[in-house]
Amino acid sequence: MATLVPKRLLGLWQESKTPKSGETMSDHHPAFPSLPSLEYCVESIEAAYAQLGHQRGWRFLAGPRRTFTASTRFAFITLNPGGTCEDPAHPRTSSENGSAYWIESWKECSAGTEPLQFQVQELFARIACIVGASEPTRDFVETRVLAAYFVPFRSPNFDKLHRPRESIAFARQLWSDILAGWTPRTILTIDQRTFKNLCRIISDRPAVLITDRRRFPTGWGDYTAEACCFQMPDREEIVRLARLPHLSRFRLMSNDACRQPVQEFLSYVFEPGSRGASGRSGIDGAELYPEWEAYIEDQQARGAFRLLVDLAALSPRLALSFKGVRKRTCCLHDRSGRQPYSFIVNKSWLLFYFRLPEVRSGRDRLKRDFDSFNVNSKGEWTVRLRTEDDVRLLLTHVDWLGGDHSGSR
Repeated sequence: MATLVPKRLLGLWQESKTPKSGETMSDHHPAFPSLPSLEYCVESIEAAYAQLGHQRGWRFLAGPRRTFTASTRFAFITLNPGGTCEDPAHPRTSSENGSAYWIESWKECSAGTEPLQFQVQELFARIACIVGASEPTRDFVETRVLAAYFVPFRSPNFDKLHRPRESIAFARQLWSDILAGWTPRTILTIDQRTFKNLCRIISDRPAVLITDRRRFPTGWGDYTAEACCFQMPDREEIVRLARLPHLSRFRLMSNDACRQPVQEFLSYVFEPGSRGASGRSGIDGAELYPEWEAYIEDQQARGAFRLLVDLAALSPRLALSFKGVRKRTCCLHDRSGRQPYSFIVNKSWLLFYFRLPEVRSGRDRLKRDFDSFNVNSKGEWTVRLRTEDDVRLLLTHVDWLGGDHSGSR
C-alpha cells in the first residue's frame, strides 16, 4: 500500500474530497475516479501547504493544463520547484502561455536560456525524434507531455524543504490518486527520490508486474541512468519509468561523451512499440511467433501467450526457443543446456511444464494455486495458463527475472 499522509494532514485531505451537501463525488470532481480534476489537486495542495506551514510558495504544472488528461502519453516529473520565493510571473497551477522550460526567465537569465532549461529543451528534442513527432519540440512538449513537480512546495534545495517527511508523504498520496486513474506510456524523472517514490506507487497497485529493471551508462564517469518496466493488468503496452542524473548538475545533453550512451537509453525508454524487453528477434524460431499467436482462438489465452513470451525473453538466466510444427512447444533452457521449463500452445490455453530439473519443493503451493495442477507419466508437473493473471501467478513460482517481480509488497 502507498504511504499514508500523517493523521492531521489526512483529515484535511479527506475533507477536501468530501462532497458538500447536495453534491455527489462526480459533481465535486467530474473526472474522478478516472483522473482527479486539476481543481481537486490544487485544492489539496493549497490545504496541505497551509497545514504544513510552507511559506515559499508552491507550483504544480510546468506546462498548460491541457496536458493534464488521461490521453497524455508522456510525463516529465521533477522533484520540487526551486528558489527561496515565488516569482509573480510564474503561475502556481499551470503555465498556460507555454512550457516553463521555454518561456520563463530563471535565475536572471533571459527566457529559456538558464542551463537546466536548455538541457530539458535538448532532451525533448531527442525524445521527439525518437517517438516520431512531426511538430516542433516546444509544441510537442506543450501538447503531449505532462510536465509537473512531484512535491509542489518550493525550496532552495531538498535539504531546505520545510517538513520534508510530511511533504513527501503528501506528494506520494497526491500522485497515488493521479496515477490510479492515469498511467502514461513513459514517465521520465531526473532525481532518485521522485523515481523511487513513483516506482513504489506504481508497483503497489494491484496485479502490477515489474518485468524489467536495469541501469545504463551515461558517459559521465560512473553515473548511470535507470529504467523500470511495468506490465499493467488492464493494458498490453508496457509502462516505463525512467531516471537520468539531474540535468542541472550533469549537463548530459551538451557533453559529447554522453551523446551516444544517453541516446541508447532514451531509445530504450521511448522507442515506439517497445515492450520493455530485448525483443523477440533474438529468440530461436521467432519467425513462428505470429503463426502461433494467430492459432490461439481464445483472446484471453492469446494475451497470456504474449505476456509469457515477453517475460521469458526478459530472463537473463534462460533462453527461449520455438520448436515443432504440429506440437507447438516453447522451450526454456538454462546456460548449462538443461530444460527446466517449457509450454505447449493450444487453442484455449497454454500447458506449462515444470521439467524434471525443476521438480523439487513447492508442489503443495503450486497445487493450491492452480486447480489444473497435474503430474504426468514422466513425473513432470503441469498447469494450464488461460489468462494473463495465470501467468502472473506462475511467476511467483519461478525465478526467471531474479528477485521479487510479483508486484505485491
